[in-house]
Amino acid sequence: MNCLPNNGGLATLEAAYEEGSDIALPGTEVNWTKVNEFVEAWAAEQKLPADLKGRTLTLVDFENEEDCQFFYAGRTQLGQTAFTSALARFARARRGRTEHVTITQGHYQAWLAAEKLDDTEENRGRFIESRYKVLSLK
Repeated sequence: MNCLPNNGGLATLEAAYEEGSDIALPGTEVNWTKVNEFVEAWAAEQKLPADLKGRTLTLVDFENEEDCQFFYAGRTQLGQTAFTSALARFARARRGRTEHVTITQGHYQAWLAAEKLDDTEENRGRFIESRYKVLSLK
């Protein structure tokens, strides 16, 4: 499932921070209305079902700021946390469950080796996109 916002979407997510704030600084205010609007648009783009009952949405977290920046240049760990928090609320509101996976650069390097690929921005995107999943309970 191709679930991650592309670089064009990052600007939209970053717009969810209060005007003039530096999203890299602790204590930055998040405009939750804008984050939720971004999540709604993202979910529609990904064609997530309106009813997630019996399904689990896998969400991506990062171990540290460096890993977040490695996969999303310009996005802070705070930005990623805001996105995943809003996405988790979105899933629960639609009767779905969520699970979080923490991704590191080591996971990516292992994936590259298994897939016999080189490190490129495109492959980083493919890897992260493959971590977001909607799973059905059996």
